[in-house]
Amino acid sequence: MKFLFVFALCFLFSACSVNERIIDSETGIVVAGYCKNCEFPIGSHPKNGLTAEQIKQYKKDGLMFSFANPPSEGIQKSKILAVGFTSKYRTSKGLEIGDSKLKALQLYGKPRATFLDYGRDEQHRIYFTYQGLFYKKMSIITDRADTIVTSINIGPGVKKDNKHIVK
Repeated sequence: MKFLFVFALCFLFSACSVNERIIDSETGIVVAGYCKNCEFPIGSHPKNGLTAEQIKQYKKDGLMFSFANPPSEGIQKSKILAVGFTSKYRTSKGLEIGDSKLKALQLYGKPRATFLDYGRDEQHRIYFTYQGLFYKKMSIITDRADTIVTSINIGPGVKKDNKHIVK
């Protein structure tokens, strides 16, 4: 009986967070995510390091990295915190940029939040808000009409404290 309780508890915790992967749509290669066999596992150092030139090329392809330490010239040995994409990539469940928010909801279920409000920076006249679907380890950002997926981020990414969540 104790085993069943522990199993149910583990299942509940795993269902609450998304452990997703990013796949190159053209080659089918698992590029990044929460997996040991991908090229860039989140939460660890890049296997072979990343050069500034490689980072520029990935940016052109629409893949963006968030590092624990800012990238520098030469080999990047900083821990990868999150990876996001905007173009030729998809998630392992098949979500791509341009898909509907409804498809994302069908694939990933109810999010923790649908709107994040980080407040205003009056000096720079910027209002930091994001709309989309926000899970524990994944953010799906939508367009202004809140209907089309415009970017996907795997990893904790933006901090989602309760004080920033507007439901």
